[in-house]
Amino acid sequence: MENSTFGYENYFDSSLREKLKNYLIERKKKNPSYSLRALAKKWDINHTSLSQFLNGKRKLSPAIFQKIVSNLDLEEEEKQILKKTEQLNINNYRSINEVESSVISDWIFCAILELVKVEGFQYNTLWMAQKLGVDEAKVSSAMTQLKSVGWIKEDPNKNTIQVIEENTSTIGKQEYASLILQCLGTQADKQKDSILLGNYTECSHTGITFAINPDDLPLARQTIYEFLHKMSALLERSGTPKKEVYRLNVSLFPLTQSDKSIS
Repeated sequence: MENSTFGYENYFDSSLREKLKNYLIERKKKNPSYSLRALAKKWDINHTSLSQFLNGKRKLSPAIFQKIVSNLDLEEEEKQILKKTEQLNINNYRSINEVESSVISDWIFCAILELVKVEGFQYNTLWMAQKLGVDEAKVSSAMTQLKSVGWIKEDPNKNTIQVIEENTSTIGKQEYASLILQCLGTQADKQKDSILLGNYTECSHTGITFAINPDDLPLARQTIYEFLHKMSALLERSGTPKKEVYRLNVSLFPLTQSDKSIS
């Protein structure tokens, strides 16, 4: 899942780190002498690795992640949400460079990265163009750019492609504002096309306008991000066939000017 963010704080309310901390707190309530070292030994996890993870100094390997989740005895749905939360953690991202920035300037680049996962995928620019509803030349150009920055590569038999760069690019710098506008523009065009095609039962277009207290914005952004985690965990859950590629945008922006900007 490709993801880009603009205007983001670091939230870990629903992360594995927070759940593990709470797990330790509950154990210490029952036994004040209970320690992280004892927990690491019980779960057969390196104590230093576990300590650094809790302090936000390192990421977990997939094996240790699974071991912790299993020992916390969580429901399957919650496991999926936690997995996505860790994957989408802003601290696990790297900032895109100037060359890569052009690769996310159009919806088609991210769509191709996801199209690979669709059942019956054909490494054929004509098939890909028909599936995405664009000209074949547009797909060919996008493929060339994705290869040039190393985000995809052909397999030895050249009958499919492998996605190398996925879910690692984040936007959070003011200098990328023009790029954000360009991304939103191309995505809006595709959204209009979807509406004009009459795919009402296959889409969801909703919006709401309300008066707010700007002091609530940090909590609002947290709620949006947690929603995205849950939606990603639901729609990308393992074991379900992937048949189409969808895009979800959630934007919260002011319609009025603040007193500071007016004065």
